[in-house]
Amino acid sequence: MEGYKKANQSSRDVISKLPDNILCRILSFLTTKEAALTLLLSKRWSNLLQLVPILDFDDSVSNHRKVGPVKLVAFKNFVESVLSRRFKNSSSPVKKVSLRLSNEYIERRIVKRWIQQVIDHGALELTLRLDYNSNFTMPFRVLTSKALVHLRIGSRIRLTQPRPNSVSPMLNSLVLDSVLFGSVTLLLQSILSVYPNLQSLRIHESKGWYYWDGSVSSQTLKRLVYRRDDDTSGPKRCVTFDTPALVYLEYSDVVADKYENLSLDSLVEVRLDLQLTADQIMRKNATDSVGFVPGDVSTLFMGIKNVKILCLSPDSLDTLYYRGGDVPVFNNLICLSLGSDHKPRGSPYIFWKLLPSLLLNSQNLQTLIIKGLVHYAKEGSCESVWTQPISWDDVSESLSLCGVKVLEINGYEGTHDELTHMKRFLRKLSRLEMVRVITPKGVDDGERYRFRTDLLHLIATPKCEVQVHGRKIMESNKKANPSSRDLISTLPDDVLCYILSFLTTKEAALTQVLSKRWSNLLHLVPILDFDDSLLLNRKMGREQTKVFMEFVERVLFARDKNSSPVRKASFKLSHLDLHERFVRVPLWVNKVMDLGASELCLTFGGESGDLKYVSFVLLYCDLESKALVNLRIGRVYLIHHDGTFPDAVSQTLTTLFLDSVEFTYFKPGFEAILSAFPNLQNLRVHESNKWYYWDGSVSSPTLKRFVYRRDDDTSGPKPCVTFDTPGLVCLEYSDVVADKYENLRLDSLVEARLDLLLTAGQIMRKNAQDNVGFVPGDVSTLFKGIRHVKILSLSPDALDTLYYRGGEIPVFNNLISLSLGSDRPHGSPYIFKKLLPSLLLKAPNLQTLIIKGLGHYVKKGWEVGWHLRLSLDDMYDALSSSGVKVLQINGYEGTGEELSHMERFLGTLPHLEMVRVTHKGVDDGERRRLVNYLLCLPRASPKCKVQVMKESA
Repeated sequence: MEGYKKANQSSRDVISKLPDNILCRILSFLTTKEAALTLLLSKRWSNLLQLVPILDFDDSVSNHRKVGPVKLVAFKNFVESVLSRRFKNSSSPVKKVSLRLSNEYIERRIVKRWIQQVIDHGALELTLRLDYNSNFTMPFRVLTSKALVHLRIGSRIRLTQPRPNSVSPMLNSLVLDSVLFGSVTLLLQSILSVYPNLQSLRIHESKGWYYWDGSVSSQTLKRLVYRRDDDTSGPKRCVTFDTPALVYLEYSDVVADKYENLSLDSLVEVRLDLQLTADQIMRKNATDSVGFVPGDVSTLFMGIKNVKILCLSPDSLDTLYYRGGDVPVFNNLICLSLGSDHKPRGSPYIFWKLLPSLLLNSQNLQTLIIKGLVHYAKEGSCESVWTQPISWDDVSESLSLCGVKVLEINGYEGTHDELTHMKRFLRKLSRLEMVRVITPKGVDDGERYRFRTDLLHLIATPKCEVQVHGRKIMESNKKANPSSRDLISTLPDDVLCYILSFLTTKEAALTQVLSKRWSNLLHLVPILDFDDSLLLNRKMGREQTKVFMEFVERVLFARDKNSSPVRKASFKLSHLDLHERFVRVPLWVNKVMDLGASELCLTFGGESGDLKYVSFVLLYCDLESKALVNLRIGRVYLIHHDGTFPDAVSQTLTTLFLDSVEFTYFKPGFEAILSAFPNLQNLRVHESNKWYYWDGSVSSPTLKRFVYRRDDDTSGPKPCVTFDTPGLVCLEYSDVVADKYENLRLDSLVEARLDLLLTAGQIMRKNAQDNVGFVPGDVSTLFKGIRHVKILSLSPDALDTLYYRGGEIPVFNNLISLSLGSDRPHGSPYIFKKLLPSLLLKAPNLQTLIIKGLGHYVKKGWEVGWHLRLSLDDMYDALSSSGVKVLQINGYEGTGEELSHMERFLGTLPHLEMVRVTHKGVDDGERRRLVNYLLCLPRASPKCKVQVMKESA
C-alpha cells in the first residue's frame, strides 16, 4: 500500500516530459502507423512524428475495417500524407525507411515516386520488399543516391539498365533477394560498378529466380553471401571470385562446372554448402567421349586453403570426397566445423573417411565442431554399404597427432554409438582442454547431468573440462552477447556462492558444467537444499532414490568444516523408504551438525495417502550442536534414547518449528524439548491430521514468541492450558477452548492473536450444574492474563468464545491496536455488534481499530430474533467516547449496508484522523468512486482523511 502511494500520487504524465530526442528514439521502435497513433495522446506528441528518424510502412498491418481497394486507398493516403509533411518543411533527416507491399492495388508509378522521394531526401537505409504476384520493374536510377549506405530489395524485382554515370559512392551494404539482374546486357558486374565502395553483398535466389552468372569482381568487397535454394536450373558454367579484400565467404550452390580466377588472399572465414547433381557423382571419371560431366572443386579448395575458419556442410563433404581430389593443406586453419544443425544428412562413410585427412592437413587446428554426431555414429551405417570398410586405426592415429584443444558436439543425444565415438575422441585427443556438448530440444537437466557424468569417465587428459548445454541456451547466449564474454564468472567467489544459494543444491550442482570456474563453487555454497522430489526420473524406478542418496552423500562428505562451512541445510524427503530413512538420514544430520550449520530444516512425507504414516524417529542426540540457531522439523517422532529428560542438546538454538511432530513417544514430552533447548526464544507448533501431542503446558523463562496452531477439533479440548512464560512478547494461539486456563505468567506480553474454537457442548452447556452435564471451558482467566497487551487480534471464533464463555471483559489499559474479524469472514454479526461497544469502552487508550470483513457483519436479515436485545445507543456511546485515530476496514465491498455503517463510524468517532479502506481488485475508477462516496459522508473529525487501496493477495 505504501508502495502504491509512492508510485502513483497524482498520476502525472512523466514520459511526456522527456526531451524530443528520447521520445523520437522510443517512437522509432514502432511502425509509422503505430507512431502516428500517439498524436492522440496530447499536444506534446502532435509534432513528434515529423522528427522520428525511422519510417516503417507495411500494408499488411493496416487495420482499416474495409478490405480490398478501399483499405489500400487508406494506406496509400496515409503514406502520402506522412511523406509530404515530412519532406515539405521538416529539418529532421530520415535515417531509415522500410516499405513492405504485398497488394497490387497501389499503382506502381506511385510506389516509384515514394522511393524517389526517400532517396532524394537523403535516407541512409532503404528496405524495399514487394511481394507481388508479377514482376515489378524498377529503374536503376531510382536506387542511386549520394547518401544511401544500406540497401535491401526484394522480391520479384527486375532492375533496368543503369545509366553510364550512375554511382552511389556511400553504399557499403547490399541485399538482393530474388532480384532479376541477368538480362542480356545487365549482369552483376554492372551493379557493382554503380556501388564502387560496396563492402557487404548478400544474394538470395529461389523459386526459379536464378540470374547470377557466377562472376564477382570487386576490390572493396569484404563479405559475400550467396544462397540458392535448389538445383532446378543446373550448374553454372564458371564461378570466379576476383575479390582480393574478401574476408568472409558464405557460398551455397550447385557445384559449378569449373572454378577459376580465385583471388581470395584475405579470406578468414568460409562456409560452404556445395551440392552435387547425380551426373556429377556418377560420371566423374568418364572420358570426354563417353559423357564426362565437369564439376571439379579442387581448385576452389585450393583457393581457400589460407582460411582460419572453415565450415563444411554434409553436402560439401560429399562434394569434397567425389570431386575434390586430394585435401589441401590448411596451414592457418584453427577452427573446423563439419555437419549441419538441421536434419542430419550426408554419408557417414564419407565423414569418417575424410576426417583423418582434414585433421592431418590442419596442423594448427585448435577447435573441432561436429554437428549431428548421432547421424554419423549409427552402427552399421558405414561399413555395410561399402566394399572398403573404414580404417578406425587411421581415425585414431589422426586424432592422436592432432592438436585440437576444444571439441564441440552439436545435437548430442547420448546414444551408445555416440558414446563409443566420444570415447575415441576423448582418449586420443591428447591436448584436449574443453569438451562442449550441445543437446537437442527435449533433453532435461537430469539427462544433461547424466551425459556429463558419462563423459567425465572417458577423459584421459587431466586439464579437460566438460560442458553440457541445451540448444536454446546456447542460441540465446549468442544472440544476446555475440562476443560470448562470460562476465558472471569474473565475480568473486563469495558473490557467486551467494547467487548459488538461491538455487537448490541439484540446480547449483548443474552449474559445474559451465566452466572450470564453477567446478569447485558447490563446495563453498553456504546453503544446501536437498529435495528428493526434484531428482525424480520415472524411467529409473526405485533406482532414483539410490541416485539421490549418492548425490547427497557426495556433496555432504566432500565438505570440510574449516574451508567450507554450511550455514543452512534443508532436507525434504518423501520418497525414501523406512530403511533408507533410518540408516541414511541420521548420518546426514550428524554431518550437517559437524559442518557447523546454524539452520536445519528436516521434513518428511509418506508415499501412501495415510498422513499417520510412520515418517522418522529423530533422537535428541542427533541434534547436538554448538552452532545450531534455527531448527524446523516435520512429520517426525522426537525422542530421547532412554525415555528420560535429555541434557541440553543445543545452548545456541533460539528458533524451533515443530510441524506435526510427536514428542510424547516414550515419556517425557514437551518439557523435554524446552529442557533440550534451554535458550529457546521462538517456538512454533503446528498440529494437524491427528498429530496432536501438546498437552497444553509451556514453561520457559527465555521464550519470547510462541505460536500454536491446530487445524481442527477432532481430539477435543485440552484439560488445562498454562503459560509460565514471563518473558513472552508475542502469543499466537489457535485451538479448541481448553477446560481451564491457569498459571498464566504473561507479564511481558505485547501482542496476542487469538483464534479460539468452541465445541457445541461448550456453547450449549455453559450454565449447566455440575451434576447435570456441565461442560467446562471458561476463558475469562485467559483474557485477564493478556489484559496488558498493546496489540490484540480476535478472530470471529474468538469473539464467539468471548461472548459465550468469557464473562465480563477486562480493562485493557495498554491496548493501542485492536483487530476484529478475519480475511475469510464468518461468525455471528450479532455477537460482533454486541461486543464492539464493550471492547471500545474497556480500551481507553485505543488508537487503531481494524475490522476485517465488515460486509459480513452488516448483512441484512441477521437481526431477526435479536433486534430487541441489541441497543444501537450503546454503539453510539462507545464510538463517541472512543479515542480511535485510525480506522481500517479490510475487504470493503462498497455495499449500501457497509456505507451506512461507515457513516456511523465517521460521524461518531470524534478523534478520527485516517480511514484506510482496502478493496479487492480495485482499479482507478472504482477507487475514485469509493473515495467520493466516503468523502460525502458527514465526519465528526474535521482532520479525517480517506484512503482506498487495493488489497494485497
